[in-house]
Amino acid sequence: MYYITILLFLQCEPLPGKVEKIVTWRWVETKEQREEFWSKSAEERKLLPKPQREYFVHWVGFSYWHCTWISELQMEVFHPNMLRAYFKKMDMEEPPKYEEEELGRRRKKLTEADPLEEKFYRYGIRPEWLQIHRIIDHRHLRDGTTEYYVKWRDLPYDKASWEHEEQEIPEFKKQIEMYHVSCAED
Repeated sequence: MYYITILLFLQCEPLPGKVEKIVTWRWVETKEQREEFWSKSAEERKLLPKPQREYFVHWVGFSYWHCTWISELQMEVFHPNMLRAYFKKMDMEEPPKYEEEELGRRRKKLTEADPLEEKFYRYGIRPEWLQIHRIIDHRHLRDGTTEYYVKWRDLPYDKASWEHEEQEIPEFKKQIEMYHVSCAED
């Protein structure tokens, strides 16, 4: 078992950080490809690659703006306990579908062409989690750039995150200006 783990680790691309939670998952293959795989005999399936999932994950210390898709192999290698716990609580036959009620009644009506709908909302990330509540602090980096410590709407303070000044977040520049004005008043 130890050698299998080492082999998987060597084949696996490293993660950019530590996963805080699995937001959702999806199949990599189409439904037809999965059905074809399961229609084969057990002997034939041994020779074929098993259908794979991808996981949409939230990273420790980062905002929901930085959620990304990672492979099932990466989760198996770097976070096997988290994956097992997720398997126990979720139906792993079909990915979760997020209905209007699950996203909250406050959600604005959005068109399917909305890039935030395509990348975040349809996977269970609430719009409020992507909105800045306020900027708490800032720090200057050695390269001359600045990062701001952002508190997000409807999330507790322990989910605040450092965001680079060039991050593409709606209303970020306006919030930075408001922060500097409030700092000048103190």
